[in-house]
Amino acid sequence: KNAANLLSAEVDIVKRAMGHVDIDDSHRTLWDAVAAEIFYIPSKQKYGRVSMYGAKERLESLEHEFSQLRAQMAIEAKAAAKLEKKSALHLGGYVVRAQKARDAVVKLHDQIDQTAIELATFQRLRINELRAIPARIE
Repeated sequence: KNAANLLSAEVDIVKRAMGHVDIDDSHRTLWDAVAAEIFYIPSKQKYGRVSMYGAKERLESLEHEFSQLRAQMAIEAKAAAKLEKKSALHLGGYVVRAQKARDAVVKLHDQIDQTAIELATFQRLRINELRAIPARIE
C-alpha cells in the first residue's frame, strides 16, 4: 500500500513536470481514433486501414471478430456452468431445506384458508339455527 502511494505521488510529480494533465483522456481519445481506423484482415493475417480496403475485407473482419467473440462467450459459458454446478453442490442442501419450508408454509396457508371457510360456514349455520329455535319451540 505504501509503495502504491509512493508510485502515485511520483506519477503526479511527473505529470505536472511534463505538462500531462489528463493523459488518460488524451490517450483514450487517440486510441479510439486509431481503433476506428484500423481493423484485422483474417485472409491476409494482418491489420490494415479501413479506407484502404473494400466491403469484402470489412465484412470478413467483422465475421472474424464475431467468431472470436462467440468463442470467448462459449468459454465463459462453460466456466459459468462449472461455477453453477459447484455452487449447486455447496448449496444443494439449503435449496432442499428452503423448498421443504416453502411447501410447509403453502400447506399451512391452505389449511388456514380451509379453516376460515369452515369457520364462516359454521357461524352462518349457528345464526340459522338460532333463528330457527323460536319456530321449533312453538
